[in-house]
Amino acid sequence: MQLLLGHGDVLVSLLDRFLHEDVQKVDDPYLFERLVWVAYGVMGRRGEGEDQGVLLGRIARLLIDHLYGDVDSPAHASRNALLCDAATRLGRVLEVTPVPRLVQ
Repeated sequence: MQLLLGHGDVLVSLLDRFLHEDVQKVDDPYLFERLVWVAYGVMGRRGEGEDQGVLLGRIARLLIDHLYGDVDSPAHASRNALLCDAATRLGRVLEVTPVPRLVQ
């Protein structure tokens, strides 16, 4: 987590790669869980900056699309309670963080 502070683009890239692009190649669901907990830790330690809301919005979009989208995905949140908990906690951070309206 410490390595990703200040490198939100790398965090988004890692999440996208392992929750979407290479999801079928991963045979250890612990990896999905750890990645989302790392995202939660990074967002909690970043503080409030101009790009905080933008980054959080990008991460939230990835999680919604890939953890709650395809129910057949190995990374679907219903397969792992801790993964679901981490994603839910990130959602709670989103509730209190101003996010620009258009987040892609």
